Amino acid sequence: MNERIDQLAQELLEKTRAQKLDWRIMANPLGRDEYSVDLGEGYSFHIWLIASGDNRAITLQLWKDGRPVLESSVNNWPAMSNGEIDQERVKRFRAYSDLFDAVRESVYGGEETIGEVEQLLRKIG
Repeated sequence: MNERIDQLAQELLEKTRAQKLDWRIMANPLGRDEYSVDLGEGYSFHIWLIASGDNRAITLQLWKDGRPVLESSVNNWPAMSNGEIDQERVKRFRAYSDLFDAVRESVYGGEETIGEVEQLLRKIG
């Protein structure tokens, strides 16, 4: 866990939802769902999801000049602390999941694209 990159994740989410970042899909031979965005001056972010059954792991990396410099990963696997579910871990996973979903929607168009297709289908009859 890296608190600094976790804070940046929230800002990335806000800017992604506001359509201020141009995320792109990464061709990835590892079979993971990966996206990246260039910020300029050699900085970029990469985010990816690895899924296995119901298990999900999301990783966010900050890159500088083509190399990773900060990384944070979170997963949805049950975590217990003093016999109770670790709520901080749940909160982090939800934040990263929200960011990943917003990134994917910005790349593929999400609800806007579906709405356009629905209108086209109605026109067809």
